[in-house]
Amino acid sequence: MPKQPVIVLIDNDKGANTVFEAIAGITKKKKPAGIAPFIHVTSNLYVVPTPLGPKKEQSCIEDFFDNATLATPLNGKLFNGKKDADDSVHYGKSAFALNVVAKDANNIDFKKFHPILERIVCVIDDYEAKQVAAAKNVVS
Repeated sequence: MPKQPVIVLIDNDKGANTVFEAIAGITKKKKPAGIAPFIHVTSNLYVVPTPLGPKKEQSCIEDFFDNATLATPLNGKLFNGKKDADDSVHYGKSAFALNVVAKDANNIDFKKFHPILERIVCVIDDYEAKQVAAAKNVVS
């Protein structure tokens, strides 16, 4: 067994459907609904969907940034993560990640990311338990 899990974090929105369908094809189980904190796909591969919103609405990674970070102007434009956003007044996810988050990470409030980090800890714990169980099976 590999020593560490591979964790793929995905937005829990319409785009996740293709990922959930692929997981169902691999696992031969019913398509996940994105409600579980993580999905063990195979071996050391896990998928962690962003938590649903308070009213069980879809979510994306940007939902976990504070309002001040999301309101950061860039070259006179404001952030809009939607694909159909007007490029003349908005910048997208890639520019947000590279030019806002990466460049100002030391000053960003990441408190809202706690639920995502809890899910990652659950994956690490689950994988560790699987390793312990596998080691016991080898010994016996």
